[in-house]
Amino acid sequence: MGLLEEEEYGLINISRILAVSSFLFGTLLLSGYYFTESFPILLIGFVFVVITFIVNLIFLISLLGKFFISKIKRKKVFVSIVIILLNIPISVGYYYFAMTIFNRTIN
Repeated sequence: MGLLEEEEYGLINISRILAVSSFLFGTLLLSGYYFTESFPILLIGFVFVVITFIVNLIFLISLLGKFFISKIKRKKVFVSIVIILLNIPISVGYYYFAMTIFNRTIN
């Protein structure tokens, strides 16, 4: 395996791990907020979303660059891009769900 292939393989694996772990940790935070209605958990969740968005965006841009520049493993790069992009609607849904809980607790 050449250096270029190893670099792409590492980027693909790290981006997938990042996307899945972002989803799982986000779900954990949302569940914690749902069961406790703890404002600090809500704040941690918002900070987590902002940081995760930035990091995922960096990986997404890197993957898009690899997809358009390199012809090696395009299908695997494309799948990684889709996995990262799937987090967007999930995050939006989680946001609305958290805001529904928050609005219910302040009323």
